[in-house]
Amino acid sequence: MDGRPPLPDLREADLTGPVRRALGSESVIPADWQVHPLAGGRGEITGGVYRIVGGGHDQGLRVSWSLVLKVVPEPDEDDGPAAHNYWKREFRCYQAGLLADLPGISAPRCWGACDRPGEGTWLWLEDITGPRQENWRDQDYARAARSLGQFGAAYLKERPLPRGAWLSDRMLRKESAFFGPYLRDLPAALDHPLVRQACPAEQAARLERLWAVREALLKQVEALPRTFCHLDAIRRNLHRREGTGGTRTVAFDWEWAGIGALGEDLAPLVAGSLCMGRRRGQRPAPGCRGVHRVHRRPARRGVAGRPGRGALCLLRRPPRCATGCGARGWPASSPGRRTATRPSRLSSPAPLAPS
Repeated sequence: MDGRPPLPDLREADLTGPVRRALGSESVIPADWQVHPLAGGRGEITGGVYRIVGGGHDQGLRVSWSLVLKVVPEPDEDDGPAAHNYWKREFRCYQAGLLADLPGISAPRCWGACDRPGEGTWLWLEDITGPRQENWRDQDYARAARSLGQFGAAYLKERPLPRGAWLSDRMLRKESAFFGPYLRDLPAALDHPLVRQACPAEQAARLERLWAVREALLKQVEALPRTFCHLDAIRRNLHRREGTGGTRTVAFDWEWAGIGALGEDLAPLVAGSLCMGRRRGQRPAPGCRGVHRVHRRPARRGVAGRPGRGALCLLRRPPRCATGCGARGWPASSPGRRTATRPSRLSSPAPLAPS
């Protein structure tokens, strides 16, 4: 046993509807399919992601098709829609049509959303074809930042904010609370030589200073204009798709999607990509400052009127990678978290002070 979940047992009835919608024909009969697990498909709540490739017939003509099936098992304990990792959030987003026509970015099209009581949910998604670029250049990160800025800015003036009890809200505050026990235990943990190696005394002091002013920083973020956010836009959740209309950024994995601060998607793009957003051999994310400049242009253009000075303070000021989590990853004992990749170096930021 290698610990991987068993492949889904698919029948023709499971595939007929999604395949017909994907091919745009109500007469397709799917046949001869194969199931291939996708690397990295398992996550905090995801049970598995699979590429289904097959053939079939449509009024005597041979057809071929491919789909992606995302399986999310029903948890033993459901914390409800307000939980930061609510297991049905992406399913609800697709079911409500929120991801069908996004500004600035795209999401894979949904060919079927199946609620299977007692088991979980199945999402039949578009198979995004084309080469997956393992190494992004700085301009690729800049393009993604601009696309995310256009996405967030559109919900300030052009589009109404989506509504739903299952959308995340104040995710940064909830995630900060998650790390509280680790920060409280940090002084004692520093006695261990391996912890000191990963988190030297100077870095630990920066962490403690940041933690001491967290409430002031959270209030600044929460005072910014509110918009629709992906909130997990790390490198491995983004794909660059070339098409007749030009290059488009495709965002996968909308499990954390919800209402956040204008510009909040920039943080995972930079810091998240450093600590866990790339696979072995991928080029790391560029420095914060250049991507921040590109991101804020479309975002600031979308701000109605002339917001107060405090509302745009975080857009004017490049994000500070001060915690060390971006360099070393999540705490090793963190239950249910995604594992970090190899360490990356971060430049030392200016000291933090309460505002």
